[in-house]
Amino acid sequence: MKTKKIFDLIDSKAKLGLFIMVLLILLVFWSLNLDIKKISLQIIIGELFSILSIKLIKKIVKKKRKIKTKHSKDYAFPSSHTSSIFLLTIIMGYWTPLLGFFILPFAFFIAYSRIKLGVHDLIDVVGGAIYGILVGICMLKIF
Repeated sequence: MKTKKIFDLIDSKAKLGLFIMVLLILLVFWSLNLDIKKISLQIIIGELFSILSIKLIKKIVKKKRKIKTKHSKDYAFPSSHTSSIFLLTIIMGYWTPLLGFFILPFAFFIAYSRIKLGVHDLIDVVGGAIYGILVGICMLKIF
């Protein structure tokens, strides 16, 4: 039960933590003289596209969540949290492979936490991860 409280805390702070992490990573990229405008565009447009298109996919697929949570009004497939972190991992890993290597375990942890909290099944997080990876790759090709 203690583990679930930890995952609940992480879930409630996930968006703020992700925002802070992106800002810190962009600061690192800036200090490495990387193309910060291009990277920022890839992340921002990729995340916006992912959020909006996942909402549409969820309305089409209509896979209900197994348990009632604060997310119950929303459908489950694919996991937007998982998609978001894997998209970020792909873009960051492209620009700085070492950083991508360190973010990857965090991405799997986020995916696992979605299952542990009961808001997603394995298929939801796998679908979210694949979708995030594909959108990330598209952002790298487009910009």
